[in-house]
Amino acid sequence: IPMLLAAGLTGNVENAVVIVTKQLHDWHDQNPFLKSINWKNGLEAGIRITNLIYARKILSLYPAEQTKETIKLIDELAFDHFNFLRTHLSLYSSANNHLLFELMGIFMVAINYDFAQAKFWRNKSFNWLIEELFKQTHADGFTKEQSSHYHAEVMNIYAVVFAEAKKNEIQIPGPGTC
Repeated sequence: IPMLLAAGLTGNVENAVVIVTKQLHDWHDQNPFLKSINWKNGLEAGIRITNLIYARKILSLYPAEQTKETIKLIDELAFDHFNFLRTHLSLYSSANNHLLFELMGIFMVAINYDFAQAKFWRNKSFNWLIEELFKQTHADGFTKEQSSHYHAEVMNIYAVVFAEAKKNEIQIPGPGTC
């Protein structure tokens, strides 16, 4: 969805918003909160809400009268995803990359929305992500997932989180500071 909206900026703006809005409504209608297979996997929910937040940011470049409905739906989905993620964290056998994607989703909502516990969840998810960062590699530099593909995904998570943290003036600790 973010890529479709970005492409729409160079072409038919109105058409891109119409297509995305329809896709979001269809997804929302076909996946009621906690009542479909798409509410079973926190990793996917973390990725999905991150993409939706970036879509929302791109929508800010469009004329406001064309995006109001889409932004409202993204906001609703953001809080559904946030509530799902904070209560369904992977803490046991799938904790590694699954937990990182889930924490990224929580962080993205908490840093991009102003709500009663946003600061708490922003700090909790960010600090937890930092704690987990230093668990990703062995002392010799080899990844604990033992897969360069998984490790690339982990690095993508931290690229997103650190970009948002930097933009919001959150200090990113260096090695040996945690």
